[in-house]
Amino acid sequence: MPSYKDRVNEQKKWNPSLHNLCEFLNDTSSKPEDSSTGPNIGFIQFNHNDSGKRKFESSSIEELTKWLSTIKEPPNQTNDTKTSLGRLLFVEDLNREVIELIGSKADIDPFFFASHLDGVSLEIDYPRPSTVILPSIARDQNYITLQYQKALEFSNEKVDKSVQDYDKLNRNCILPRKLTILPETKKKKLGLAQYCCSICLKAIKEDFWLGIILVDPPDECIYKGKGKDRELLFKSKPFQGGHDVFLRQDLYNEVEVLAGSQNRHSMLNILKIYWCNNIQSQFRPESPSLLSLSYFSLKVVAGEWVTYVEALSHQIKQHEHSGDALSHNHGIDARHKSKKNSRNGSSQHNGVNTQQQHKHLGHTEHSQDTSSKKQPKQTRDTRSQKIDTVSQLQFDLVHLEKWGRRCIQTIPKLETAIRFVHSRSIAEKSPTDQEVYNLIEEDYKHLVARLPKFKLQTLGDL
Repeated sequence: MPSYKDRVNEQKKWNPSLHNLCEFLNDTSSKPEDSSTGPNIGFIQFNHNDSGKRKFESSSIEELTKWLSTIKEPPNQTNDTKTSLGRLLFVEDLNREVIELIGSKADIDPFFFASHLDGVSLEIDYPRPSTVILPSIARDQNYITLQYQKALEFSNEKVDKSVQDYDKLNRNCILPRKLTILPETKKKKLGLAQYCCSICLKAIKEDFWLGIILVDPPDECIYKGKGKDRELLFKSKPFQGGHDVFLRQDLYNEVEVLAGSQNRHSMLNILKIYWCNNIQSQFRPESPSLLSLSYFSLKVVAGEWVTYVEALSHQIKQHEHSGDALSHNHGIDARHKSKKNSRNGSSQHNGVNTQQQHKHLGHTEHSQDTSSKKQPKQTRDTRSQKIDTVSQLQFDLVHLEKWGRRCIQTIPKLETAIRFVHSRSIAEKSPTDQEVYNLIEEDYKHLVARLPKFKLQTLGDL
């Protein structure tokens, strides 16, 4: 029987968008993943006559292999599928071995793993799964992929000194997720780290289902520069303390609920608390829907996008008020110039005006200096300062354009989640389910409505 890797390689002939997955499975140049830092695996079992409170059980790859080998066998006295309705499997920091294992034993669609890898590297020669899957095809899929950005705040001076060399970094995880460091504003440097969460629902037998949730590991402040092997330690923390996690009021006082989940910035830990203690009443373990399995993940990702939007807002607002330093150093009242423009004008538009003023003053001083036989040192220093300021403004404007594009690029990711929620809510028969899922849709539409405002704020009339 061919391996799962062989199956993916064969299917790639018909689906070029599986290129990244093939490259990942066939890559033998990198050293094998260390088991001590490998994937974190666990599961929650759903049985008949459950009391409601469930237990998360950690598992090794060996234990997972043994269990997956029995899931398709007829139930017997030693097979837990006899009394089980289903199992929710969690994998943090996915690697090749787990893909081969789950993919072959549970017969998982390769596009599920390919979509989870989507964004690791951008290959112009091959399409991405997110671009080739049409809505008509997506409606029949048994998985969903949620990409999001986590905003980080750096406090290490090394970041400032190395920003030119390490503007693009990779996070220290098996899937090399990206990290982008934004320009410094008021001695605060922010970064945007790439994350992904994928959910799949597979009917193993007529009366037994398997849910799979893939998540990325939390940030460990260890990064790798693009094209550089050595690791970099940049001390960081979540921007504004991270997103808010909303639990039932009684759970905040239960120490045992939060014990073992001290890192609340870990998607896995948050989902463990939700699924073990905060099951939504609309979840039906005897016959769950993909949307019901995705409910908590959608809520967490929406919270991360809220923090992301706040980080972009912070960057833009700080840039709007950065004219004070220019006015103080060079006698140019950029703030006054900004107020004369329309208030809804963009930061980029204000930056262009300030840049043009500096160019004009620099040109005027240059004309005056060349007419004299000897240029005073003070004038040369002033002109040098103005040239440096213009260069800095040009650098800032480039990043403002990136922020504007980043806002618009975010919208399709959120709209993908909205389309998924909308299509699944229509398929649900229970009015209660539709009401709950419409609340998720409302949260994401709220985020989408906020993003164009920042696009206009950065690009404005230009």
